[in-house]
Amino acid sequence: MTDRPSKPWRSTISTRSTRAAIGEGRRQAAPGFIVTIDRSDDSTAFIKVRCQLWPHYFTDYLMGMKLKDGRQIFSKSYRYDLRE
Repeated sequence: MTDRPSKPWRSTISTRSTRAAIGEGRRQAAPGFIVTIDRSDDSTAFIKVRCQLWPHYFTDYLMGMKLKDGRQIFSKSYRYDLRE
């Protein structure tokens, strides 16, 4: 388990090359999709999402809140499978 504060994590992902740029696009036409949204009330939700960035197939678990300036994800955990 790794705790990654949002600012350094965003900096890391904003500077990395896309898979398309390095010639590793999606190998299957499998777009991400929302599995479930569990709303506690009008301002909080737990969201489960599946997506793939070959060879990683992710299941993301997100906690979201509705704030003054819009909805935001404030917590994310995930797991993945490696597939050939």
